[in-house]
Amino acid sequence: MDERRGTADKLKGKAKEMVGKMTGDERKASEGRTDQTKGKAKDAMGGAKEKAAGMKDSLRDESRRGGHSRDQSRERDEGMERDEGGGRSHD
Repeated sequence: MDERRGTADKLKGKAKEMVGKMTGDERKASEGRTDQTKGKAKDAMGGAKEKAAGMKDSLRDESRRGGHSRDQSRERDEGMERDEGGGRSHD
């Protein structure tokens, strides 16, 4: 939803900026640039919300299975290798 509003703001802003430039109305051109910036911010916010929702779903699914993610398993395995001393002894 935020991406659609962002795209609409960017298009509206581009149109305002162009009209402002053609008519010599710097205020209108500035408003257009501001609208475009707002649109970009809404796009970014929408993307962040989607990513957060995806991460939330992944964590919920992982907790339902009762397991660990691959990254957690790899970190655990690497930690065990370090704890074993790496095969070299200091007598």
